[in-house]
Amino acid sequence: MPDIKICCVGAVNLDKILTFKESPELGRDTSATTQTSVGGVACNVAQLLKKFGAGVAFVGVIGADLAGEFILKNLRSAGLDVEGIQQLEGANTVTYTALHRPDGELHIAAIDCDIYDTAFMDPLILLTMLQKAEHFQHWVVDSCFPSNAYQALLNVITAKNISLHVVISSINNIDQIRILLPHTKMLFGNVAEILYLAGIKRNTRDDILQALTKLREIGIETIFATDGANGVYAKHCDNNYYVEAVPVTKVISVNGAGDTFAAATLYNLLQGIEISAAMTIGVRAAAARIAGLPVVANAELTASFEHNIGTGHRMSFV
Repeated sequence: MPDIKICCVGAVNLDKILTFKESPELGRDTSATTQTSVGGVACNVAQLLKKFGAGVAFVGVIGADLAGEFILKNLRSAGLDVEGIQQLEGANTVTYTALHRPDGELHIAAIDCDIYDTAFMDPLILLTMLQKAEHFQHWVVDSCFPSNAYQALLNVITAKNISLHVVISSINNIDQIRILLPHTKMLFGNVAEILYLAGIKRNTRDDILQALTKLREIGIETIFATDGANGVYAKHCDNNYYVEAVPVTKVISVNGAGDTFAAATLYNLLQGIEISAAMTIGVRAAAARIAGLPVVANAELTASFEHNIGTGHRMSFV
């Protein structure tokens, strides 16, 4: 297997996930369980890639606060190279708070990410951070930063001939990554995000395939569009691919399922696995994440989880 080194650039959050024990009602206290962890799209992908066996560096910004120290401690413990993380005095570390329904589906979420506007008023800050990881041959970038940061990032990628892979964070902050698309090897998003990027408003199977084709014409080598219970679509060069979703009997949490698919699929493709096989591993890994089972990126191990995942709820990517 090749020795893979990947730099992940983008969001790192303190995630607080509250799951209601019963259906919530406005104006009434509702019991819930709380889980605190290190999250953010790029950071989720980084942690998973490291777990799968890649060498991983992370580039991002945190505040000089307790949340930032918690993040640094956890990422170092996970074995990530954190030399590219910059702590900013007087800024709050990004905090993502999500409320989940009893079935594990997202009810509502909010994020405090003002630090990004502060950090990247001067693109030189990002350039300084990126210099720590110029020797990594692959970069995974999410869409959380302001647009001027991506121009600075693109300058490094083109100068150093780095392979770029993009994982969309949210449809709400998608336009700033358009500058990266002609230089992108792999693009991961959900169907709504892919349709938006392609300028297509409808949502039929033909519309999804048309969107994949339009993005391929921009120059993206491989595009993935996750569609929850309807599976995953992809286009690689001139070929279309589709893999069915894996049903889950008991949903623990849908948080991070899309990031898990992206990480597992990307890792296997970089290992030389054929695309439909890599997508199948990615779908199984995401289902394991939703079901609260261990997440792996090995074909034999992910296949062995299917009898534990069951045939109940279809998974949704978030």
